[in-house]
Amino acid sequence: MGSNIPAQALNLVRGIDANSFWEFSISVYKRPGVADYCLNLQDKHGALVNLLLFCCWLGLQQRRLDRALLKQVERVISGYNGRVTQIIRAERRQLLGTDSKQQVKRALLAQELNAEREEQDRLFAWFADGLDLPVDYSGSELVAINVQCYLNELDGILPSPEVLVDAALNCCAARL
Repeated sequence: MGSNIPAQALNLVRGIDANSFWEFSISVYKRPGVADYCLNLQDKHGALVNLLLFCCWLGLQQRRLDRALLKQVERVISGYNGRVTQIIRAERRQLLGTDSKQQVKRALLAQELNAEREEQDRLFAWFADGLDLPVDYSGSELVAINVQCYLNELDGILPSPEVLVDAALNCCAARL
């Protein structure tokens, strides 16, 4: 499946009481050190935070990513990310440190969060679309394996994903 998620699938996902990936992401992202880690990778290495979080979430769903599957996942949101999310983020960042009204900055931040949510809905729909992703019972190390699979695609010397992986695993344990 490419980046053209059928509207029907998106509506189905949105109709679910809770997009567990979105809720998971919020829980993990607010844990100490995670936002800084993710934003550092985003700003310095071009990482997509939603893909980092999706790698964690897939691991907790007992699904393993390989390079080919990761490329499929990237295509699900890359077009939308480039056309929408990145543009809104750039506009918001241009206003940082300026005398622009706080109301405008807040509005852009809200639009950026909506764009991030749209990306997550697309990823969740891709996962829920009946893909035959094999279940892997390797345990909690799947989170680290999936994150490392994505990090291997980025350039530069990357910080250890330990803070993100630990937060994901602790978030999951806290819900049990």
